[in-house]
Amino acid sequence: MKSHKTYLGIIFLFLATFLFADSAKLNSKNKTDFTKLKKADFLKSHDIKSITNDDLKAELEQLENEFNKEYKYVRNVYKQKITDLKEQQKIEVKVIKKAYNKRRREIYKKYGVDPPKKVNKNENKDTLKLNKKYKNLPKTK
Repeated sequence: MKSHKTYLGIIFLFLATFLFADSAKLNSKNKTDFTKLKKADFLKSHDIKSITNDDLKAELEQLENEFNKEYKYVRNVYKQKITDLKEQQKIEVKVIKKAYNKRRREIYKKYGVDPPKKVNKNENKDTLKLNKKYKNLPKTK
């Protein structure tokens, strides 16, 4: 009886969590989320084109050009940092793999056991025997 109540309590907790999460999502639509802010949301070139004041128009275009340059710079720096981090990760993984293999060989050596030989996962022993038996036959498609 207690386990039945426990299961009902867990189910109720999940339902309440989903309902609150959904209502929080609805409320957050009215707020500005700067992580998802796109360039088009605050820079509209058709607004600049409709301005008749030449000085204002020139300054806004200059501001937009500066923004575009800084935006591209930030994107390029970020991409470079990410590629550097990926390369660093690959190097670290290779070092870890080499250390693992070295320790593994030492453990096998310590106990006097030969390490298992590599087996191709795609082929099992039966297909190898068949391939050897019928290796001179022409292959069909």
